[in-house]
Amino acid sequence: MDLVKSLLLGSDSIPHAAPGTAGSAPSSPANSPRPRTKPKYDPLYLTKVFIFAVLWIAIPFATVVVGATILPFEIITQKRTLIREVQKAFGSFVVVTVYLFLPQTELVLTGDWTHLEATKKTIAIANHQIYPDWMYLWVLAWWRNLHGDLRIILIKVLSLLPILGQGIQLFDWIFVHQKLDKDREIIRQNLTTAKNDVGNPLFLLIFPEGTLNTPGNVEKSKLYAEKMRISPHPQHVILPKSTGLYLALQDLSPSVDNLFDLTVGYSGVSSTDVPFAVFPPDKLFFEDRYPSEIHIHVTKYSVRDLPGFRATDEVSSNDEGLKKEFDTWLRSVWMEKDNRMKYFYDYGWMVDTLKSVDGVTYVKVVPKLLDWLYFWGLLFIAWIVVPIYGQIIWWALWAVCNGFYYVISRAFSL
Repeated sequence: MDLVKSLLLGSDSIPHAAPGTAGSAPSSPANSPRPRTKPKYDPLYLTKVFIFAVLWIAIPFATVVVGATILPFEIITQKRTLIREVQKAFGSFVVVTVYLFLPQTELVLTGDWTHLEATKKTIAIANHQIYPDWMYLWVLAWWRNLHGDLRIILIKVLSLLPILGQGIQLFDWIFVHQKLDKDREIIRQNLTTAKNDVGNPLFLLIFPEGTLNTPGNVEKSKLYAEKMRISPHPQHVILPKSTGLYLALQDLSPSVDNLFDLTVGYSGVSSTDVPFAVFPPDKLFFEDRYPSEIHIHVTKYSVRDLPGFRATDEVSSNDEGLKKEFDTWLRSVWMEKDNRMKYFYDYGWMVDTLKSVDGVTYVKVVPKLLDWLYFWGLLFIAWIVVPIYGQIIWWALWAVCNGFYYVISRAFSL
């Protein structure tokens, strides 16, 4: 329930937040977010809410209708070809949403982002600060032509969201219970299928922190670090959990060559702010209070060189020694991420731009012609298919009713 409340009423509820943090006023750095200028009863605010609601009901519904229609063909052919096109359409819709509701949004890319290729299977890990993290990272996937291949590991409750939950299930996203005995087989089955789908790429996104970076969750992370004698504790991120990533690497081995670490920072957030409190969903989409720049720094690691990791045919996944070595390495990556976030809060950049070899790339989030074609094409196909489903349901009900009437009449005649 807390999760649902925070999704719908983000400014009023922070999951697992410490007392007194939910309504606190954020500080005002130089690149502060656009101030709230309209009260919630303003006609423009209500118009935005209405349009957003219509779009995020219509498009997921169209996705479910079209996806369910072509799913039997995907099962027969064992190829994720048509579903990829549906997912591209939904990814284009995400870009359209950002364009319409967050019109000045710009990605600021640094590091190894050019190595994200639309022809390979890759895994990416990222820090988790606000719910729309996944939307901005889907935009990054769109920029690299991977928006039809994005797959995210999420908590199981999100699959129960009406319409939207059923829609993203068609994309083979991985929903976990956060219990290893259940999740191990779920992850293995999903990624084994992805590995065997030789002709298609994969962009698997994992949030190793497993939750939002809120004061309550930071406190839990610090208590865990104290219990496990992990020191020092990062200041701007939460300690990562390595099990899901470790299993994913094993299940995709040897088809995955690279692991990408994505460090995400938002303009308008200072080191003392709670990002979720600065950019809750309602203010983000309806009150013009959103980050104009989303800084994403990409670091590429070769999978075969990761400490503590071996291919599944070489060593058992239950080798605790290797797993601990991998845990230590991942925590070191998170400490590097923490230092990068500190640099970002101090200087407004993920890297020293004067010393950066690759420089800085700005990506204005503007849909392309193909994105609009995908967007309207999805709606058009659903508009054609829905009446057909209606006719099938009507004839099915007619047949059932007539059959029932026949059985009853025969019974009385006897």
